[in-house]
Amino acid sequence: MKVADPVRAWHDEVVTVLFTELEYAIELIMKERGVPEEVVVDALEAALTSAYRKEYGKEIQPRILVKQDGGMKMDIHLLRRVVKELDDPETEISLNEAQMVDPEATYDDFVETEGPTLNLEFGRIAAQAAKQVVMQRIKEAERDIVYQEFLGREGELVTGKVRRRERGQVYVELERAEGVIPPTEQVEGDRYIPRSTIKAIILEVKQTPKGPRIILSRAHPDFVRRLFELEVPEILEGTVEIVRIAREPGFRTKMAVYSNSTDVDPVGACVGSKGSRVQAVVNELKGENIDIIHWTEDPFDFIANALAPAKVYSVEIFDDEDKAEVIVPDDQASLAIGKDGRNVRLAAKLTGWGIDIKNEREKLEEEMKVHEAEREEIKQALMAKPISELPLRKPAIEGLVAAGYVNLGDLMEQDSKTLLDAKGVGESTLQDLEKYLNEHGFTYEKYEKETPEMA
Repeated sequence: MKVADPVRAWHDEVVTVLFTELEYAIELIMKERGVPEEVVVDALEAALTSAYRKEYGKEIQPRILVKQDGGMKMDIHLLRRVVKELDDPETEISLNEAQMVDPEATYDDFVETEGPTLNLEFGRIAAQAAKQVVMQRIKEAERDIVYQEFLGREGELVTGKVRRRERGQVYVELERAEGVIPPTEQVEGDRYIPRSTIKAIILEVKQTPKGPRIILSRAHPDFVRRLFELEVPEILEGTVEIVRIAREPGFRTKMAVYSNSTDVDPVGACVGSKGSRVQAVVNELKGENIDIIHWTEDPFDFIANALAPAKVYSVEIFDDEDKAEVIVPDDQASLAIGKDGRNVRLAAKLTGWGIDIKNEREKLEEEMKVHEAEREEIKQALMAKPISELPLRKPAIEGLVAAGYVNLGDLMEQDSKTLLDAKGVGESTLQDLEKYLNEHGFTYEKYEKETPEMA
């Protein structure tokens, strides 16, 4: 099928050269950027189509297809509307011609007509120009490829080079992408020197109008986890598990580990020969202290282990309050609490229990106060005992009531001589009263039993 003269004129303008240099440019883009060929070709088609419309009028609706077929080929297609009277052959087509392309075509339909296939070659300058034209589309495709590449890699350990520090954020050069460490994910004491190698974990991957934003972290507890996975083969093999981690970045980390094999000590595996493995992690963390403890399902042992390096005397758990009271030797209290309370705070995070540290002296004093309070409560109840309920003989009870005494407390305020003045009260009454008090842990201090000398 013949095409309109403007199309032919455009062909004649470029028909003298082949696509060799353009093919080279496309291959270069794919190699440099890692963009698939179909993406580059799509971008090229869009650029050539746009250039064609700019040259011959925006009302023309061309579609240019670039394909590999024993060399790069270009097909030109024009979208034309079926009309009764043909005024503009560039944008319109008669019904007879249209039905030769599409037998079901009717008036006002749009039919795509195909122009001749041409072999074209651009010179090196033209190839470079084509490369610039399609670069924007290539960049968009590249951004999407990078986003898809990093999506789902959250938590993964990556290595990059510090590029710059700007407004508190550290920009890190990764493979084919740039990561950023925001201030909240940086560690106090870290130095971010340009061009220095740095490790971090991928915290989050976001798609933004400017491309993928890869958030990195050196402060997250999982950063410590990944570093140990790098240093301890038993962790990657699954023999040793890191169950929990509690961390205050730059200061201290507590890590609970467990072994699935009775032949492997999980703490020893993480520490390594002469501390080599844990020291490698400490070096990467710029001297951050690391406590590695045994994980156990027994909350008593787990809490005691979590307070390392302090030694624990006893652990008492209050399930209804999710709290634990830990007693430590007097000389271990400051070690258990740690500087600024950091040791006990991290132990609480690691175990999930609120932990109250007390030394033996404090516990003893507290128990004494509780005992005294309980004893006072018992005493008050005992002193309120009515005279009629005391285990005394009936004449003594009647005599004491007649004398105006109401309860046991009234009797305790009197000395033995005063009580003996009451009718029916004798020495045996005082003995019965003393016996009753002794049974409840008290004595009648004002009772003086007659001795032979007094007699």
